[in-house]
Amino acid sequence: MKNPPEPVQDRKLVLTNPYGGFCSQIMPLGLSFISGYLKANGFTNITFLDGNRIDIKAAINTTPCDIIGVTAVTQNLGVSIDFATHVKTFSDVPIILGGVHVTTAKELPTCFDIGVVGEGELTMLELMQLPSYDIESLRTVKGICFWNNGELEFTEPRPFI
Repeated sequence: MKNPPEPVQDRKLVLTNPYGGFCSQIMPLGLSFISGYLKANGFTNITFLDGNRIDIKAAINTTPCDIIGVTAVTQNLGVSIDFATHVKTFSDVPIILGGVHVTTAKELPTCFDIGVVGEGELTMLELMQLPSYDIESLRTVKGICFWNNGELEFTEPRPFI
């Protein structure tokens, strides 16, 4: 997994709703909340890729990014896995999975580097502010899970906002 580049505020984040057809007329609110919170805290280089509107596999091939955030509910997890697996064929950017699935199932498919367990606003801000994504840095962020030598490691739960 590639470490995000410096300076931190210039990182390019892509937030992705990979599945089309699930609430197709509604903006992915969780991703919108995260984007708004990050923008309020100085991160402005954020791109949305919504599978309800575009072919996200084609779009990610030409979208510059340092970090990718993906949302998933359990019934559509396979689409998120397919998207992350596609990205891993041409990029080593960190891919973060958030949403109901990782929060309730407490599992992280191996194609993802980090999982956000619970509400994502504060957690994503802390992840965006990390100087690197090494194990020791990740351990300082509440409410995540990540792969450490093939084992899934969970940090302390983050309280609700």
